Order: sequence, then C-alpha cells, then structure tokens
Amino acid sequence: MEYGIGVDAICIGEGEYPCLDFVNYYARHGRLDLMAGSFWVKDLDGTVYRNPVRPFITDLDNLPFPDIDVFDYCNLRSNVQQNTAEVIVSRGCTYSCTYCANAQLRNIYPDNAHYSRFRSPENAILLDGLRNIIYNFNIIKNKYDNDSLLGVQFIIILHIKRMCINYLKG
Repeated sequence: MEYGIGVDAICIGEGEYPCLDFVNYYARHGRLDLMAGSFWVKDLDGTVYRNPVRPFITDLDNLPFPDIDVFDYCNLRSNVQQNTAEVIVSRGCTYSCTYCANAQLRNIYPDNAHYSRFRSPENAILLDGLRNIIYNFNIIKNKYDNDSLLGVQFIIILHIKRMCINYLKG
C-alpha cells in the first residue's frame, strides 16, 4: 500500500504506547490502523479519522528511562556549561500559564484531574535514573527538573526529600 506525500498520521497526547501499537499494527498488516487511539489518520482516499485520545500514563514508574547513550550526553551545551544533567521525573503541571503548552495538553484528556504525575523517588534514583547519570557522567552534579517550573508544592518537596534520603543511603 502506498501513502501520499506529507503526513499520513499524527499522534495526539502522550505517544509511548499508542506509537508502539501503531507501528506494530503496521508491521503486522502492512497498512495504517485507521482506528488507532490517540491518532489522527489519513486514509488513502484522503479521509481523516480523528480518533479519541487514549488516557495519559498514570504510573510513570512503568516507563523506561530515555536511552542517553544514543547521543553525546556529556557534551550537551547546558550540561557542560552548568555541570548539570537535564532529568525529567514528572509529567504535567498543576498550573495553567498562558505561555506554556501544559494547559492545552491537559485539556485534550477527558479525565485530566491527575494530569501532574511523578516517578517515585525510588524509581527515579535506584532504577538507573539519576544514579546512572551521576555515576556514568562524573562531571555532572545532581539536578532535579519538573514540568512544573514554579510548582514548589508540598508533594514536590516530599519527593525531593525522599530522593535525597535514598541517594544518601547509596
């Protein structure tokens, strides 16, 4: 089957699981899945199917960490200049700032009450997250980043405290 020049499908929202399902469907059937959740898909006749978005991932601990070996992590401009590592251990934000995309992203989900989500401190540190980066890239010190830049809330403070305790335990 041949598809046209341009975009034949686009994923709306978080794409880890929808993209995996979409690619696997294509590998098995040799055609695009017109009913794929979280995708808008253009059929061969030009019809666009706007499928509902799948629920966002609630348990971030189930996601693997990004494969930092696929690029020169130590020489990233911000890392070298600041002796830091960009690490994201959360998704979403509790605020609706007009200059930020998070408010619009939250609005695409029908059930968005718990849009702001965190990896557990144990997962972020112990399971090849921060510890892996700190040990493998010894020029880098620890940095804690969240989607919620200004969101220093009680839960974030508790997470940081638990992360520090776990890190010190080694």
